[in-house]
Amino acid sequence: MRQHFKPDFWNASEMGFEQAGVSFRPSLEVHQISTALSLVEGGAGVAILPTYAFAAINGRRIIARALTNPAVSRDVNIVTARERTISPASLAVRLILRRVLREMVPELV
Repeated sequence: MRQHFKPDFWNASEMGFEQAGVSFRPSLEVHQISTALSLVEGGAGVAILPTYAFAAINGRRIIARALTNPAVSRDVNIVTARERTISPASLAVRLILRRVLREMVPELV
């Protein structure tokens, strides 16, 4: 039996719809952000995507709006090897990721 992986933003979307009292019944699912954006641009409907997908919208004939009522949130984590010292390069990447995420989502601490 093949398991269907649903990213955490999918679950957050379902919960947001539930909190708003609206049925969550997507008519089409795709696995690539570029596919979802192309479908929206072509008039096939709307897409619920993670915030990092906003960067792929530049130059397209579509806009993005944050889901605010109810708000939909997503946790992200940095994963490292348990028994290895973090390299200077990994530490630098972690600092860059935190800075970029704060710029993309200003309400992050």
